[in-house]
Amino acid sequence: MGAGQSGGFEIGGSSMGYQVLRVYPNSPGSQAGLKAYFDFIVAIGNTRFNKEDGSLREILKASVDQKLKMIVFNTRNKQAREVEIVPTTSWGGSGLLGVSIKHSSFDKADERVWHVVQVDPGSPAHQAGLKADEDYVIGSDSILQESDDLYNLIEAHEGKALKLFVYNSKSDNCREVICHPNSRWGGRGFLGCEFGHGLLHRIPYADNQAVGGDPKPTSQQQQQSFNSLVRQPTMPHQQQTPSQQVPTQPGSQMFQQALFNSNLTSQQPQPLSQQQQSNPNNQQPSTMLSSPPRPMTNTQSTHSLSQPSDVPQTFAQLANAQLQASQEQQKQHYQQQQQQQQQQQ
Repeated sequence: MGAGQSGGFEIGGSSMGYQVLRVYPNSPGSQAGLKAYFDFIVAIGNTRFNKEDGSLREILKASVDQKLKMIVFNTRNKQAREVEIVPTTSWGGSGLLGVSIKHSSFDKADERVWHVVQVDPGSPAHQAGLKADEDYVIGSDSILQESDDLYNLIEAHEGKALKLFVYNSKSDNCREVICHPNSRWGGRGFLGCEFGHGLLHRIPYADNQAVGGDPKPTSQQQQQSFNSLVRQPTMPHQQQTPSQQVPTQPGSQMFQQALFNSNLTSQQPQPLSQQQQSNPNNQQPSTMLSSPPRPMTNTQSTHSLSQPSDVPQTFAQLANAQLQASQEQQKQHYQQQQQQQQQQQ
């Protein structure tokens, strides 16, 4: 998909890279501050990893015990940064970096999450350690493409162990959670918890300083150079009247469209009964690639990094403010719905 077709984030004309699925303790990847699920390795030097052609493997093999500089894109704050890493076989584990990776697209990767909204006491979800509000399911051993895929996966694992990859917004860490779905546990559903999916339930954006552990400080000029690689989502060009100008304050529909893309409109919280009757086609498609990496071929290819337009420096802050406001509205509506149900009972 070319730059003119995707309408999403791109680096060097492509939205592909190697997604970090797991970072092993004490590995070179851990020491470099790589973050599981949110970090994508997109380039080393002039080699852009927009294809799974074996070039990354060859570069690492030729650079054992030598310092490399990677360009890593983080899907939480939409920032590219430079990461220094030393591939080695002497760190105590397998692989040169000590990370599991998967070649996939980082465009709209922040949509592939299921927010844990409520956990019933004594339920399978409660026993597995899922925490309401702060936990987000970001994948499993199976590929999740649609919003209903998680629910279907849970139902298919009744009486079986189900591994979920979960991000906790309070600790800013990812972990594996083993659940045991059971429709006869004594309460509602198979897990006894409620998930939220969509714009109002995405992981809040983080400040750039909090991403990637404690990375080596970079100058303002270097950071601007990295960010210049990133092309932000664009809207179709239309001549605007004064009443159509995009506002600078978060919380409006036009702001939301300008911040993400023309296909994502601002959503107002609805009662749960109306949400359940909404058209499932309105849900944004999602794909969580969390399966083991596929074998890579021996074909090598290098690609120069182009220089698309800059991402606004305030992008992460504005997105975070808008999403937090939307999530607070959703929470208030949910609480009102619960109070009304209790009064009726």
